[in-house]
Amino acid sequence: MFTSDTIKSYSAMIFWPLLVFAVHVLSQLFYAYYYIPWLDTPMHFFGGAAIAASSYQLFKYLENKKELSAVPALKIFLAISVTALVATIWEFSEYAGDMFLGTLMQPSIYDTMKDLCMGLLGATVIGLIQ
Repeated sequence: MFTSDTIKSYSAMIFWPLLVFAVHVLSQLFYAYYYIPWLDTPMHFFGGAAIAASSYQLFKYLENKKELSAVPALKIFLAISVTALVATIWEFSEYAGDMFLGTLMQPSIYDTMKDLCMGLLGATVIGLIQ
């Protein structure tokens, strides 16, 4: 059964990733990436930060439920690891779109590496300020 505290916790876990994803979708709909080519870089940074922030909300929820008790360094490692996994899946989906749908989301290996690096940088910044 979901309590109001559980719903608040889940909402806190998904808020930032959903916000970044909504901005991404709006940017796609209004061709913002075409008109503002550099927008892709901060979007990947904030995407990584959002996933890491979501991870920390999950850690907080699990600690309150007495299901997790991790040292801060482990939390940073886990948050960055989750972000790396999500960023990799994101880049795979961009690749699949390019291959099967004819999109041009990955114009170069440089772009892909920059995207992954910015996502991990965003996660690292969140990890260091948590």
